[in-house]
Amino acid sequence: MLGIPLLLTDEEIFSQAKHFYPTLDARLFSPLDIAICLLKDHEAVFSCLSKTLIDELFFFAEHSLQKKILPVWCPHGNSDKGHTSGFMQYLCKEWAALVYGPRMLKYFQACGVLEHLRAYCMTGNYRLEDYRIHQEFYDRLGLDHIRRKLPEAKKTFLFAPTWHDSEESSSFNDACEILIEKLPPETNLIVKLHPNTQLHEEWKIDHLLEKYSGHPHVLFLQNYPHIYSLSALCDLYIGDVSSIGYDFLTWDRPMVFLNQRQIDPVSDPGAYLFRSGIVLSPADYPRIYTLIEELLPFDHSLFSPIRKEVYADTFGEEKTPEVLRLEIQEMLEKLYEEIDFM
Repeated sequence: MLGIPLLLTDEEIFSQAKHFYPTLDARLFSPLDIAICLLKDHEAVFSCLSKTLIDELFFFAEHSLQKKILPVWCPHGNSDKGHTSGFMQYLCKEWAALVYGPRMLKYFQACGVLEHLRAYCMTGNYRLEDYRIHQEFYDRLGLDHIRRKLPEAKKTFLFAPTWHDSEESSSFNDACEILIEKLPPETNLIVKLHPNTQLHEEWKIDHLLEKYSGHPHVLFLQNYPHIYSLSALCDLYIGDVSSIGYDFLTWDRPMVFLNQRQIDPVSDPGAYLFRSGIVLSPADYPRIYTLIEELLPFDHSLFSPIRKEVYADTFGEEKTPEVLRLEIQEMLEKLYEEIDFM
């Protein structure tokens, strides 16, 4: 949307970028060269890394070229993580940030990040906007990579758990096999594997792939980054604290939350999204489909207004690419005036 290049250092991710986002100007660099190459041609970098890490990455390049880079923090999702690990406190040295909407801004304020920012820009749900612009292409990807690999079924469920990090909120290990073993007839299940799960639990995934390779209604989805073309195919979401849950709000369809850490869905800020659907504890996992079947007739009346409210709080107002481009440019110009980069 901004007409800027995507700079990468990983060949596999570069290939995915070219395949799933062909309109992007994706460029591949050696990890040793990227700082110098970026700094030579650009004045700012948008990254989900904190400014502290960006400063470390560009330290030698900045001294070599006698030029500084302007880092702008960019969220790579809107999950409910960080309340336990204190991740957001690492952003207290940021100069500028992109935020989706009011909720992330309130989170910044509660964590003491907002008071340190010199500028920010609310983006709205720009990934949904991109999907709408290129919907024909993205839906064709979903058809080729997902729909054609599954048989016709009455329902298609999506299981998209987060990865097993220090917060221990991932439901993958405890729920995945149960969801497959107890899958109702004429129901498809797509297991969207988190990239970090693929990286850190390869042995577990290999075991599951081998064990359920003959199951016609189960698809383990690996290395598929485009969420909206995936979720558009699904009738129901099952997850924990993954940011995909917030993306799924777009469709106002039934949602089931696996409360792996058994946190309080009412008072714990890490369970904010849980209000958008039914919440199950680990003891409930074996009965998950029975509970879903019992509650589905009441889902729309119980949760649809809440899902719309949470979506509006999360992503705020919709913005066209033209408006977003202008507002980000104004933010950058403000920063250039305030900060001496030379």
